[in-house]
Amino acid sequence: MALSRKESNGRKRVRLLAVSYFKEGLSRTEIALRLKVARGSVNKLVSNFLQHGLSGLENKPIQGRPHSLTQEQLKLLGAYIEKQIECTDEGGRLTGQANCRLIQIWSW
Repeated sequence: MALSRKESNGRKRVRLLAVSYFKEGLSRTEIALRLKVARGSVNKLVSNFLQHGLSGLENKPIQGRPHSLTQEQLKLLGAYIEKQIECTDEGGRLTGQANCRLIQIWSW
């Protein structure tokens, strides 16, 4: 319970509370009801804890679609955007549509 109070990440705090309740002897159904989460979620995180310890409660890396631009293209786009913002005292106006056109023009 003490670890969960120190944790700033809300999701990890719930995981730590669930493990704390599990160690106190509560059933997985009772834990799910107290934390207002699905029982399957409690089963999975308790299993991860039993197999991997506290490291099993860490957030998994978020997987997503890889960049469609290369690192060089991202740098060029960033420099272009910075330059456009600095064009006037009030800042520049860029739209997503304009950025997409630029990327299409730059397609190597």
